[in-house]
Amino acid sequence: MNARIALAVTALASLVGCVATPKPELAEEGYKIFAAWFVGGDRCVLKGSIQPELVAFGKMGLNQQLSTFSYSPERLNTAISRTDAETPSSEPTQEACNAMALRIAELKQQQEANAANFAMQQQSINQSLEVLRSNTPTMTSCNRYGTQVICNTY
Repeated sequence: MNARIALAVTALASLVGCVATPKPELAEEGYKIFAAWFVGGDRCVLKGSIQPELVAFGKMGLNQQLSTFSYSPERLNTAISRTDAETPSSEPTQEACNAMALRIAELKQQQEANAANFAMQQQSINQSLEVLRSNTPTMTSCNRYGTQVICNTY
């Protein structure tokens, strides 16, 4: 009995440990970096240096990265406003916009490759399951009830 209780407590403690793992706190420098990317993307679009769709995809990636941290949305919005106000209107330069576009395009290409790999893996798994199903031996059992014959295939 005591062994069962000890085992249950150990299992529960390991589950609580997995669930209760906190996300790392976004440092002040992290707020500045994310703010610079958000502001830079918007400004590159306004300058016509990057297509809006590409920046929108980049912002989606930034939000995915942000979700791995514990952060304050109010502090992030403040950092974005401060970065926008403090950055000269000439910034970012064309070179910086090009670098941002390149990084976002690389991210998009990587995500598309991951999606293609996932689809290929799913297709391979589905094909393997179909082969297993088709190669599984079947058994048919028939029983006679009066004048009726009922067959079941397993």
